[in-house]
Amino acid sequence: MIKVGLTGGIGSGKTTVSQIFKERGIAVFNSDVCAREAEKETHIQEGYKRILGEDVYVEGQIDRANIRAILFTDKDKLQQVNKLVTPYIKQKFEKFCEDNADHQIVMLESAILFETDSVKNFDYIITVTASENTRIKRVMTRDNSTLEDVLNKLKNQLPELEKIGKSNFIVINDGYDLADSIEILAKQVDAIHKAIKYDMVAKAASELADTLHDTTKELDN
Repeated sequence: MIKVGLTGGIGSGKTTVSQIFKERGIAVFNSDVCAREAEKETHIQEGYKRILGEDVYVEGQIDRANIRAILFTDKDKLQQVNKLVTPYIKQKFEKFCEDNADHQIVMLESAILFETDSVKNFDYIITVTASENTRIKRVMTRDNSTLEDVLNKLKNQLPELEKIGKSNFIVINDGYDLADSIEILAKQVDAIHKAIKYDMVAKAASELADTLHDTTKELDN
């Protein structure tokens, strides 16, 4: 089984890209959804209160607006929360891989693969990127955020060039027209999908050749 990590900064469109991969038959695990499920766990709730304060829960319900306001202005607390939740996500992803053992390729979508040093657990890393102005406009429109809010979020994420330099594949998502954008993204996804499958076949052939070579040597001896 090949494990692929899909990441990208806020507003890059990584969820759209992951959906296209899913349509190609790849099993996709969404870490953001998993992180929300983690909030139901008692030890996670206690950790949130310890790190962020008791008032992050109102009448037993998590106050997301309050949490976002804290995490996107305090990098230290953001790192603490990531360390709290990441082991839970890792465990659930491992179970996801077991449940999808019939798939050749499984993918984890996460905004913080590099920030949590999770990249070492994957065979390939794909980064979805777009210009900063494009990402800012998308997030402001999507979340009804101010420019200051979005810039604070960007400051707490790894610079785009650094992520790109550490990735195996890049998807550029600078399109404005939705239909055209999806078509362009689909072409990039198909090219990456084909490259990964070709690499899988090449590696399998190389391993087979090595095995045959070793077997031949043993027979000759």
